[in-house]
Amino acid sequence: MPEKPVFFILGRERSGMTLLQNLLNNHVEIFIPNEAPFISFLQHKYAKRRNIDPGNFIKDLFGEPYLGLWKIDKIKLLHQLEISEDRCFPTFCKIVLNYHNSKNAAILGDKNPIHSLFATSLEQTFEKAKFIWIVRDYRAQVNSMLKVDFERKNCTSLAIRWKKIQSANRKIAERSSQKGVANPL
Repeated sequence: MPEKPVFFILGRERSGMTLLQNLLNNHVEIFIPNEAPFISFLQHKYAKRRNIDPGNFIKDLFGEPYLGLWKIDKIKLLHQLEISEDRCFPTFCKIVLNYHNSKNAAILGDKNPIHSLFATSLEQTFEKAKFIWIVRDYRAQVNSMLKVDFERKNCTSLAIRWKKIQSANRKIAERSSQKGVANPL
């Protein structure tokens, strides 16, 4: 697989991340698969390894429950990992992200709200990656979260979580500006 740049869409749930994913997926050069936070799920085990065993990686990869929704042929994916000359975590993740890229887009993206909690680790693991942070006004975001069934219905708790995500956002933006990256997101 030729070197494909990767970017991450980060932010709190109910902030417009899926809308942005859908808009970007309409571009012929961009592919963002459906949510499956396998990168955050596997990062602690594989991020620092340089010669990952494809069989072990596949076994651990399919321990991430959302990945089952992708309907991946394990044998085909295992073969793609085995023929890769570079057996490091970022390369294996790009191969997985690229799996359903039928339009052969040149740029890969990943959109998973949980990644926002691991943004610093992502930045260290995927050194050349770009980050897009979605920020929705906390009042609208908390109000939206109160209407869904996957979080606690506690305004204070939801506002604290929003603030924690924004704090991580600021840290990445500050580091980006120190590196000379124009207009960090």
